[in-house]
Amino acid sequence: MNPVLHLSSWPSAIETVLPRDTLRVGWISNAWDDSLPAIVQSVVKDVAVPVDFYLFDHGDADCAVRRPPIRACGLRSESAAKILFSLDAVMLDERVAPDWWETLARWAIPPILLSQVPDTPGLTVHVGNLPQIADTCVGILTDPASRREHLAPFRANATQRESAQVWRIEGVFDSSYSLALVNRQLALALSDSTQRAVELLTYEQGTEPDLSLEHVPDSERSGVTECWDRGRQLERAPDLSLRNAWPPSVQGMRGHLRVLANYHWEETRFPRGFAKAFNRTLDLITVGSSQTARFLEDAGVNVPMAIVGD
Repeated sequence: MNPVLHLSSWPSAIETVLPRDTLRVGWISNAWDDSLPAIVQSVVKDVAVPVDFYLFDHGDADCAVRRPPIRACGLRSESAAKILFSLDAVMLDERVAPDWWETLARWAIPPILLSQVPDTPGLTVHVGNLPQIADTCVGILTDPASRREHLAPFRANATQRESAQVWRIEGVFDSSYSLALVNRQLALALSDSTQRAVELLTYEQGTEPDLSLEHVPDSERSGVTECWDRGRQLERAPDLSLRNAWPPSVQGMRGHLRVLANYHWEETRFPRGFAKAFNRTLDLITVGSSQTARFLEDAGVNVPMAIVGD
């Protein structure tokens, strides 16, 4: 049965993209639940930021700490959807994977399939090989290329239908602030030049933003409002998320591909904490100048970059 059918409530679109200090990994309850603590121990040791683990069953108990950092969570509980849709990876028995495939594809959640058959190719790992399971999880959490590999089966069909794709611009867009101007101009330009559904979503004001379009020219308000209305409708993770916000927090971004877009940095030294988060999360960075690219590279950023100008 599709697990979405168990969910009693859904989070708002904004709740799914809020920056967070931890990564999140799910484990769908199965006959090998006793293996989870050892896997958790290995993952936590090798990932530089805190990782929360969620053991999902088909009950209705709200998420609660079972054994730190493992939390137990019933899929029928009020809190299940908010956690499920924000997972950075999930581990599950390959035999139940068909029931989960649509949900994982829709929310861009990379799967690790557990199998009783050794030496199975693809996304599958033998359930008895706990070090390999842990290493695979660490790769998804810290290496965007590994994450893309585990999401690739979901993107095969989406890339064939441009009109069915969703591109989302994340960040402020309703003020005279320079970032707002860049974000809404990017959204409008993409809306005019592509068949894809283009969304705008801002999270800087919290989960219930009080937007004001008084700084948006009259000629742009209709297009901006249309993109914002689409962005608030929670139906799926975007095929492409493009974030441009301050601070440039990227951990927690949803999307099959995650991009820091139109980024500028004018100081002399870029914070290494942001640089490490970029390396763990982003598939691409577009920057406004070669100077910004150099500052990022000097700070240790190894994400592919494209200089796009202002």
